[in-house]
Amino acid sequence: WVGNNGKCYVTGGKITGNQGLRGGGIYCGTNATLAVKNATVTGNIATELGGGVYMDTGVLSLQEVAIITGNTAVDAASNLFLTSSATGATANNLKGDAKIGVTLSGPRISAGSLHVTTAAAGTDDKFFESDNDDYIVTLVDNQVKLEKKPE
Repeated sequence: WVGNNGKCYVTGGKITGNQGLRGGGIYCGTNATLAVKNATVTGNIATELGGGVYMDTGVLSLQEVAIITGNTAVDAASNLFLTSSATGATANNLKGDAKIGVTLSGPRISAGSLHVTTAAAGTDDKFFESDNDDYIVTLVDNQVKLEKKPE
């Protein structure tokens, strides 16, 4: 739990087996800062949103081999949830086995403000997966987007 205006740096290790209303693995309050580098967030459960990570507002940085998959909310995949106010989210130099599950929030894309900054950003959609099987992940102008699969 990262409180309002708090800072948390997760380097290495695994956050697993936790439960919460929002952010089963990590909850970030207003104006919080969270950096996940070479760490795994998996096997967590939220009863509302963001089984892995729930980011209200503030700064989120996913670096190198950040893995946020295998989390659930309301009995469905829910890994990374960014509110519409979470505008400072970046994925920096993802590599290797990095994998980030992205959650769709109603009509808007919860990862719409996740900016990818790497030397080969145009090919980095391989590091992201949609939590909803009806959508695919694409990168448009280094922004992670979810698009409805063609029927």
